[in-house]
Amino acid sequence: MTTTETNSPQAARGRVYQRASMLLVLAGALAGLVTTLLPWVTAQVEGGQQLSASADVANPATLALSLAGLAGAAALWLIGRWPRVVLGVLLVLIGIAGVMTVATMADAQVLQRALERQLQLDPAGALNGGADLMPARTFAPWLAMLGGVLLAIGGALTVATAQLWQGGGRRYAVSGGGAASESVAQTKADVRVDQWDALSAGEDPTLDDGDVSSRENSQ
Repeated sequence: MTTTETNSPQAARGRVYQRASMLLVLAGALAGLVTTLLPWVTAQVEGGQQLSASADVANPATLALSLAGLAGAAALWLIGRWPRVVLGVLLVLIGIAGVMTVATMADAQVLQRALERQLQLDPAGALNGGADLMPARTFAPWLAMLGGVLLAIGGALTVATAQLWQGGGRRYAVSGGGAASESVAQTKADVRVDQWDALSAGEDPTLDDGDVSSRENSQ
């Protein structure tokens, strides 16, 4: 890639799209990961204590989808144009899946089941198992949903603009391969020049140094 191509308006737009896509995917994945550390559902139990269920109980898919998005963000730097398009589609699907799994939290029965599972894990759960719980969502599911939306947007932007991005590690390999090809071509040209010089001097260019020495000794 020449300096002119690197500094062209199209290359500049490609860099902007590349950074925007990366930031969107990374922000979405990190938002989902942060929510796994927060309570998703809370409820008051007997004695004034508060029972809370985290993402690993209320929505275990969030952690897996967020890690997949984080891995996808890292892979975007390392792969070529068409693999980026495929990965962008996968990121869109991951983001949509994240939004859909969180959307189920709008159902009160889902919240109730999350608290019941938390009660089973709680050492004091047997004491509160028959309690009439009033579950409530925290802001964590909304943050996880936002993360899914950002992932989907970042993936869609990747699909739409991947052809404008600069190549990853491959461009260095192509550059090196081009230099090697030029070196080989130059070497072959030098050999042909030497052969023509040898013919002009009345020598046989097909003979190597050993053959020439043998002929001189025999003479």
